[in-house]
Parts: sequence; structure tokens; C-alpha cells
Amino acid sequence: MKMITLQRKAATEGGRLFSVMNAIAWLVLGIGLLLCLINISEFTDQNLGLMIGIGCLIASVQIYVVGTVVHLLQNNAKQQ
Repeated sequence: MKMITLQRKAATEGGRLFSVMNAIAWLVLGIGLLLCLINISEFTDQNLGLMIGIGCLIASVQIYVVGTVVHLLQNNAKQQ
């Protein structure tokens, strides 16, 4: 009985972590888009705002992927 309770708790925490990381990924994506649109006029590697915006776009995808992997691993562990 104790093992089932621990597995349910881990699955709930994995779901919360996925939700939080999903929200953070969308927030970072929005910030990246905003920075890119504001600084698109001078498209050079010297434009710091544009480079940070592109970095945020890439980071948002990475955050989303990590959150999804954690969620899938939690679901897989719960099923076994």
C-alpha cells in the first residue's frame, strides 16, 4: 500500500513539474519573440538584444523538451 502511495505522489510531482516547465518555456518564448521583434532592424551579431532574443527562442524549446522528457519518464515509471 505504501509503494502505491509513493508512486502516485511521484506522478503528481512529475505532472506539476511538467506544467511549471511548460509555462516557463512559453514565457521565455514570448520574451524571445519580443526581443527579436524590437531589435530586428539591425540584423548583425553586434546587436545584443537580437542575440539574446534568439537565445531565448532556442532556450524555450530546450526547456519544453526537458519538461516533456521528465513527464514521459514519470509516466513510464508509473506504468511499470
